[in-house]
Amino acid sequence: MYRRFGHPSAEKLYRVLERSGHNDVNRKAVDYLTKYCSYCQKYGRSLGRFKFTLYKDLDFNHLVYVDIMYINGSLVLYIINEATRYQAAHWLQNISVKHTWDILRTCWIDTYVGPPEYITYDAGRNFISKEFQQYATAMAILTKAVLVEAHWSVGLVERAYPALRRAYQIITDECKDI
Repeated sequence: MYRRFGHPSAEKLYRVLERSGHNDVNRKAVDYLTKYCSYCQKYGRSLGRFKFTLYKDLDFNHLVYVDIMYINGSLVLYIINEATRYQAAHWLQNISVKHTWDILRTCWIDTYVGPPEYITYDAGRNFISKEFQQYATAMAILTKAVLVEAHWSVGLVERAYPALRRAYQIITDECKDI
């Protein structure tokens, strides 16, 4: 049956068997079958490798994009470096300017090579506030706000949201199984 369906992943095969009324399927057996199938090992897709592109005119920490997103109703500060596309995220307890700045310092500025030269953000009220501007100016960081109507200007951050949400969902699903 596994060969007949074209060597599907363990999860797909398990779902097919569940939908067909076989509720007593041993998940470990399905995982073992898909992991040690000689055909899949020989002709399956390779695991791939980590890749990133360095742009010649940009340095690490030259420009970072910052935005706040929601995952299951919880606030997340999301930061991406423009040159390497390196990303960092951290849960926020609230949306206050002071807390947002402290988390930005904790997960980016104090962790890596210091403050970036530029921070680009959408026009969220905590980023456009005078307090945030004062914090940035004190560290010699130039800031650039993107208009609300021009959200595609921070498209680098916006495109990363689905992947981050999917990763969070996979992790929470695996934690439920434990």
